[in-house]
Order: sequence, then structure tokens, then C-alpha cells
Amino acid sequence: MNLIILLLVLGYGGIQYLIYQKKDPEQSFYRRISKISKNTFFVSLAIFVVLCVVLYISGSLFNPLVALIMIMSLSGISILSFIFELINQRIKGTHIQNQVLSFFYAFGIFCNFLLTIGVLTVDMNISTVDLIASAVGVFVMLGALNSICSLMVFLIVSILGLFNSPIKQRRRPVVKRDLMTHYEELGMTPSEIDTFRKEMYDVKQHILRLEESAEQTGKMRALALRYNIVAITKRFFKDIVEEANRINDAERFIYHFLPSLVDLVDKYNEIQGHIAKNKQTYLILERSANAIEQLMIDIIDEYTAFHEKNIQDLEFEVELAAKSRSRKETDFTTYSSESILNDFFDEDLNKEEEA
Repeated sequence: MNLIILLLVLGYGGIQYLIYQKKDPEQSFYRRISKISKNTFFVSLAIFVVLCVVLYISGSLFNPLVALIMIMSLSGISILSFIFELINQRIKGTHIQNQVLSFFYAFGIFCNFLLTIGVLTVDMNISTVDLIASAVGVFVMLGALNSICSLMVFLIVSILGLFNSPIKQRRRPVVKRDLMTHYEELGMTPSEIDTFRKEMYDVKQHILRLEESAEQTGKMRALALRYNIVAITKRFFKDIVEEANRINDAERFIYHFLPSLVDLVDKYNEIQGHIAKNKQTYLILERSANAIEQLMIDIIDEYTAFHEKNIQDLEFEVELAAKSRSRKETDFTTYSSESILNDFFDEDLNKEEEA
């Protein structure tokens, strides 16, 4: 029994380490479980195999009750986690869907418990009362070990975080500008500033929504990466704030392109999530994807037009530098030494005449 407890501690400790290794606060528990479903499954199988080998070598009697309850408990959770992973490929993260999946998880655990009792009752001729008592005892032991290992891993992660915290403290602090003063320096009135801030708040919400929605389907993720649209919209937002008096130059981005893009991406994801699709549905999805791609191109063009003056200035500087370099090369390659001397003396004569 001590060996069983030791193996369970090691197995659950490894599983919990894999869970806490995914330290993304935005991910729910069921999503974390789905990411380690394969690891959980293989760990449970490894525990079972090691247990069988050790019991066989030691000559002890093989206890099918404990073995079956243990392997069905662990692998049952693994199977549920694997199903979660398949479901998550179909639907993405609304609150209602998360609640349904959480209920599905709890209901699956309960059914797993009943299935274990039923199988052992029929196949092993054990009374239901004794079997329930034994099963509950094992489940309580598993739960206690799970909690203990979770606490141990959490403490280890916290301690490691404390050791790493001085490095984070040495980072350069971010200094925020007084935007109100910045707007006033641009000549904006208080009412204009208030209106501008409200509009930019809406733009920010649209960008955050776009960033979230672009990760929900493979097609949208591919388009977002191809055009780097999230980074461009964030930079566009920053540039508009820096040049708030030029908001009219970005009105198509603010009032048309960005809201339309977010709306189309959400509708695309919603239709893509439908289980049953016909030819018309796929046609609508294709047309929607083309419209979304065109909106991304329009946003990039709008961003480029917003910086057209800077681009033209840069082109002028590059062209001027190229001409200057060409002139210098011409001075030292095409001019003869005699012409250079004549120019020098002519310049001196002009200076003497002026004197």
C-alpha cells in the first residue's frame, strides 16, 4: 500500500507540475487540462504498468479492486480531457460554452465513478455497499493526494517566482506622458479632448476584440499573421494618439474599416463554429474571408497614407543623399586636375575683386 501511495504521489506530482507550468491566467482549468491530456493518459498508464511489475516481482497478490479503480479513475479523467481538446477545436471560449464544458467535465467524473462501481459489482461479485465504501476510500485518497501535490507544486512555483522577482524589478519602469498636457499643446479644446478620448476608447475596445477573435479559427489566425494586422492597428492607435489633431486623416480607419473588420471576423467565427455546413455555408465563409482580407489591406493602406508625409520626407532625404554622393564621386572622377585648379584660382580672383 505504501508503494501505491508513493507511485500516486509521483504520478500526480508530475501531472500537477505540467498543469502549473501553463501559467496563463486567462486560461480556464478545463483548458489547461485539455493541453496535458496526452501526458495525463501516459502517466496513468505508466503508473499502472509499474505497479503491475512491482507486484509481480515482489510476489504479492494482485489486487484487482485497487488496480481497476486507480486506472479507471486516472484514465477516465484523461479521456475526458482528450474529449475537451476535440471540443475546443470546434468551439472557442464564450462564457456559456465554458460553463457547458465545465458541467460536462463534472458529469463525466460522476459517470466514471458509477461506471467503476458497476463494472466491479458485476464482474467481481462484490456487494455494492462494500464496493462503494472501497471506491469512496480510494477516490478520497486520490483527491487528498491531488490536493497535497497541488499545494507542494504551487509552493515550489511560488518560491521560484520569489527568486526570479529581483530580475523583474531591475527592468526599466515605463514612464507615461501626461496626455492631457499633450492634447492641450496640440491646440485642442477641453470638449475636443473629451470627444477624442471617447472615440479612442472605442477604437481600443475594437482592437482588443480583434486580437481575441483573430485567434479563434485557423483561417483568421493565418490572415492576421500574414498581414500583421493586430500589431498594425495597435501602432496606428498609438500614432493617432501622438498626433491627435490629425484624427480626421484616420477617420476611415476609426469609423469604417476597424469596426467592419471586427464585426466580420466575429460573424465568420460564429458561422465556422456551426457543426453542420452545406455548400452555401462554405461559399459564405469564403466570401467573408475575402472581404476580411480586403479590409486588412485597406487598413494597411490607410496606415501608410497617414504616414505619407513622413515617407515622402524619408524618400527626399534618401534621394538627396544619393545625389550628394553622386556629385562627390563626379567631382573626384570626371573633373581633370587642371579644371579643379582653374576653379580654385577663379574663386580667389572673385574674392579679390569683392575686396
